[in-house]
Parts: sequence; structure tokens; C-alpha cells
Amino acid sequence: MTSFNQSFIQSSVTKNIAINQMKRLVPLDTYSFGSLVAGRVVRTSERYGHLETATNMMHKLSINDIIVGALGNRAALRGHTGHVPNTLHVGDHLSLLNIGGVIGKIDSSSKAVGQPVQLEIMGAVANPFEQPLSLSQSPVPRSHNLRPLPPVVVIAGSCMHAGKTQATCSLIRYVTDHNLRCVALKLTGVGAQKDLNKMKDAGAIATYSFVDAGLPSTCNTPIIATAKGCLNHAAKHNPDVIVVELGDGLLGDYGVLDILSDKQLKSAVSTVIFSAADPVGAWGGIHLLKQHGLSVDVVTGPCTDNSAGCTSIIQHCESLALNACAYPQQFGKTVAELVLGPIHTKVGA
Repeated sequence: MTSFNQSFIQSSVTKNIAINQMKRLVPLDTYSFGSLVAGRVVRTSERYGHLETATNMMHKLSINDIIVGALGNRAALRGHTGHVPNTLHVGDHLSLLNIGGVIGKIDSSSKAVGQPVQLEIMGAVANPFEQPLSLSQSPVPRSHNLRPLPPVVVIAGSCMHAGKTQATCSLIRYVTDHNLRCVALKLTGVGAQKDLNKMKDAGAIATYSFVDAGLPSTCNTPIIATAKGCLNHAAKHNPDVIVVELGDGLLGDYGVLDILSDKQLKSAVSTVIFSAADPVGAWGGIHLLKQHGLSVDVVTGPCTDNSAGCTSIIQHCESLALNACAYPQQFGKTVAELVLGPIHTKVGA
């Protein structure tokens, strides 16, 4: 064991772990998905070289910066793809897979982000008793059953960067502007806080993700108990509505369809909103969801940026077409009234 006396940058994916009180490094004798590790930057990245910190700051990484992140998987259409390696030793090189601090062995990268930040692994982060730390020590318990829930709006999409977060925030802002209580969840994706911060800024009284239930990402890992745990935790705030964003797309490796196929979770969904980059993506997503017993009430995203896209959606998808970016009030009102009925400003909230 070695003392962790050097200054380090704690990544946002590890935000629930009080690392400053630990400062111990131990060999990587045992590690798993979600294990906390420290790494020294040995190669930076011009296009994708920032780290989101546990204090919600964006830090431009430099050579010899030491970061604490969590081992995890990622399979991003417009980012890095990587996985937790089968073997790992002090001195091995891994990559920073996302801005939130998920670390793994790189498989491939899209041209949009270029090469990843490369790290020399210094060891596993442990408590003073030499017990390695893990995201599994996070505060939201997983659950195998759902408690009674308020209306749940699910916003899914065709892929990453399809407008899901914009739609989520537009709905949250409309609901909270009418003094209704909203809790926002991100149940699939890779660990980072930026989307949750946007939801909080939009007015959500609380925000949670799979990270709060102990996962660095939902890529290629069981997530049903995590999703149910997050929903149960959200319900403790007694919200009028829970808004759920499902990061990535229906056909990705992040478990979106697993959640939407689970009998209990599916029965808890009040309405599904689908965000897509183009009409074909919207059409395919709607038909795929139909195969899983779900209908889409509203389509949004770049496919609704103008009248050509909206007309195509209405003709071929048999759903409402509303652009959450251009018409946030109309979008929020339409979706809110689908699940809550006519909205009147709640007095005394």
C-alpha cells in the first residue's frame, strides 16, 4: 500500500465517494466494473481532452495530471468505445472514455473526438483499511420491485445527440413553471453530470442517474434493478411527475430496450416521447417500440426542425411532431397534459 499524497482531480463519476479522506493506493489484485483507479495523464487530446470534475467544473487535462475515475465500458456512436480489461496491473495504459471519468481499454473512436486521453494506471484507490473503493458504495439502493409511482414520462431516442436532453429540459421547465414538482432521471448512458445539471437548472427538484446507484455506465451490464431503484428513490420526493431520459439509442448496448421490455417498468410508463435525427430514424424507432408493446405519443428532435420533417413524421409515423427546441412551451404543455390532464398553475407550492 502507498499513501496517495499527490494532488489529484476527482472525476464526476466518482462524486459520491469521499476520496479526500482516503488517499490510499493499492495494487490491482482484484478489480471490477466500477472500481476506482488513479491514473496519470501521459497523452492529452485536443478534441476530447477535458474532464468533468466532482465539483461540476470542466478541467482541461495536461500531461502528468492525476485523475481518479472508475473502470467501465462505453460504446458511443459519436465518441470512444472501450471496455474494462480482463487483466490490469500498475503501470498499464488505459484511456479516458468520456468526460465524466470512465476509464477502460480503448477499442475504437469516431473521427469527431480523435484519440482519447491516455492514462498510466497508478493503482486502485482504497480506504485507510486497504479496502478498494467502488461505485457500488453509492447511495441509491437497487430494487427488484417498484413502489407506487406518479406519472412517468420516458424520453427515448434513435441515438446519442438526437435531442433527448433538450426535450427533457423543455418538459421539466414547463412543469415547474406551473409550480408542479418534477424529479428527473437518466437511467441509461455513460456516467457524467452535464445532462443532469441541465435538468436541475430547468427546475427539477432532484436528479439521479445510474451513477447514484453504483454504475459507471449501463453499457453491457444488467440494469433493471438499478432503474427500479432510481425510480423508487425519485418517488420519495413526492413529485407530481417523474421525467426519465434514456441515454443512447434503442439499438445501442446501454440497455434501453431492456428497460422498456421489463413488465414492471413498462407498466409504470405513462407516455413515451421519441427523439430522432431524421424521419427514417423516427419511423424505425416507433416500429421497434411497437414490437415491444409501446406506442409513441410525440416525436421531437432534429427530424422536426422544419415543416418538411414534421409533415413526414405525421404522414408516416402517425404521431404528433413537435420541436422541443424551437417551441419549448408548446412541447412542454402538450406532453404534460398527456399525463396530467389540463395544467393549471399549482397555488401555494
